[in-house]
Amino acid sequence: GEAAAAVNRSSTQCYEHPRIKYGLKWQAQGHGFFDLFHFIETDSNNGATHYVPHYEAKRLGIVEEHSNHAIMRAGPRSPSKRMKRTSAKIFSKSYWNYFLVTMRFTHVPFGCGVWPAFWTHAPRSVWPNGGELDILEWANDFPGQVSFHTGERNKCRLHHQAMNPPGCTPMPDTNGMNYDCDTHYPSKLGCAPNRLPIHPGNHWANQPGVVAAEWTPEFVKVFYIPEAELEKAGLEGAGAPQPDDWDQYIMSYLPFKKSEDLESGTCPNPDKVLWPQQLVFQTSFCGDWAGKTWGNSGSCVNVVGPTMDRCDAVDPLAPDTKPESFEHDCCSMYVYDENQEFKSDEHFHWTAYWNFTYIKVWQWEGWHGNSNLRGPK
Repeated sequence: GEAAAAVNRSSTQCYEHPRIKYGLKWQAQGHGFFDLFHFIETDSNNGATHYVPHYEAKRLGIVEEHSNHAIMRAGPRSPSKRMKRTSAKIFSKSYWNYFLVTMRFTHVPFGCGVWPAFWTHAPRSVWPNGGELDILEWANDFPGQVSFHTGERNKCRLHHQAMNPPGCTPMPDTNGMNYDCDTHYPSKLGCAPNRLPIHPGNHWANQPGVVAAEWTPEFVKVFYIPEAELEKAGLEGAGAPQPDDWDQYIMSYLPFKKSEDLESGTCPNPDKVLWPQQLVFQTSFCGDWAGKTWGNSGSCVNVVGPTMDRCDAVDPLAPDTKPESFEHDCCSMYVYDENQEFKSDEHFHWTAYWNFTYIKVWQWEGWHGNSNLRGPK
């Protein structure tokens, strides 16, 4: 009734609704799921992760395909790399310019030492000049957040007024960067506009549904639709979804064009802030986030793994850190669990896995309005 009408009134001024007509372009589902991905073996997070190739991931039980779901889990401790556990990092072989991705899941990884992420990456650009959207990402027991990263080529600061119009749900920058998406670690973290509250991984693992991201020439929106509301949201039948109707499910919003319109130079070339993106899923361990912050993770420190009198929370990027420092890193000791004293294998078996029902990519098949869509080729 009245409340819904108020929500509809306010959401119209809060977010654009381009009425794009979407058609299904790509899907990963059931058997053959992992054939649509490259398995990448580099670890960019300086962690306790040994990423393995596809055949090895199959052999170790890290990936499994069933008729109606696919699983990607933490593997056993590495047979060849000390202080590391096997895992997988997968990049879709396809990449797209402007799209809607819908990822339906029944479980996502969480737990001490675990740092999972679902993000997008521009294969044709040097990071972060092609843009990076982190859709789901958390470590240990910290809350997850959506974040966005740009570089020299594609500078973008979202305008405060575009982010917080009167009468709309506020969306603070949970990175504390005042909506500046420019990324240069460790001082510039990228922007992270998020609708509060933000939740840790164990919350997400118990909230099956669809996480979606829509990227158009004007904006990015990220959504979460709970399982019970998928039908209402048009995600159960054969038809194409219409994300313009999902305002109540928005978790994050990046209004590139609105920001540039409000103040020229804040987010130039809004339609090219991102270059064509591929989808990435990974389960990493320890390293720059999960390892370094072990001492601040209340449900981990002195609760699982070695007690702090036996270990240190190692910052991989600290000047005095050496390869052998990780022998005494609390997180790595827990994840590697050399003598099986911490029961890590068992913990990870029950908590550190993705269970995908499907991942679908939709692209425009025309317009309900009369806009024109031409992206960078």
